[in-house]
Amino acid sequence: MFRFTSVRIAEKDEIPFLPAEDTVMTFTFNAISCTCAQWSAVNATGIKKEKEYYYLEPANNRLTVADDLFDGVHLPLTIKVKGQVVSNAGYPTGFAPAKGNPEAATVFKYRSIEVVK
Repeated sequence: MFRFTSVRIAEKDEIPFLPAEDTVMTFTFNAISCTCAQWSAVNATGIKKEKEYYYLEPANNRLTVADDLFDGVHLPLTIKVKGQVVSNAGYPTGFAPAKGNPEAATVFKYRSIEVVK
């Protein structure tokens, strides 16, 4: 018989993030006036998929932060990123909303980023 006195839950940064499992996704920015997830996936034809919002997180501090690309004026903003989903219902590392309690969303951690439009 085993008795557990505690259970350790791994942080998402401790989960293996293997380049071989990377996928390329295209996202468009949705200018929503909240601190919630504001990126939605775009399919190969350029049409937004059903509104599933994502948080995008750079894999390291040398990458451009996707959320910093929107200048408050120019839309559409479309980017292509290479990486993988690290959480289906969470927040990016270090996420500290300025106001409110935004809903958890899918977190896509990217290794590369390219502005498409």
